[in-house]
Amino acid sequence: MLDDHGDIVDANAAVDQLLAGCAPELLEPPVNVVRVCLHPGGLARRIGNLAEWGGHLLHQVSHRAERTHDRRHRELAAEIAGYLGGTDTVTPPTGPVITLEIGVDGSTLRFFSTSATLSTATDAALEGLHLETFLPADDGTRRRFDRR
Repeated sequence: MLDDHGDIVDANAAVDQLLAGCAPELLEPPVNVVRVCLHPGGLARRIGNLAEWGGHLLHQVSHRAERTHDRRHRELAAEIAGYLGGTDTVTPPTGPVITLEIGVDGSTLRFFSTSATLSTATDAALEGLHLETFLPADDGTRRRFDRR
């Protein structure tokens, strides 16, 4: 579960496996998933389609910055654009579903994500939280997780 800025509020054990090997300073709370994905000391070196995935994340953060006028969103967009070599080198989103191709234990796993936003939560503490779920995008990834 993420807050409005992409900071992890709660996560399951699978996240620990995905974040293994990331620079310790990136894993100090609050852990921002966009930063840890695209930072050179984070997951970036293991993401096989970094230009596409990075472009997708940059598009999301930039759109949120434009919509909210939030300083943290603008700063994060500028930061991750720098990791990707600037906005001119980023692959724009090409369709409604973008897969994340990530190396884990010598295999490439492919996921697509879905996101649900709690915008009318009955508990005010849940207002604005995002539930991000990664699902297997192919049979190889699905079989790997079925064995666990």
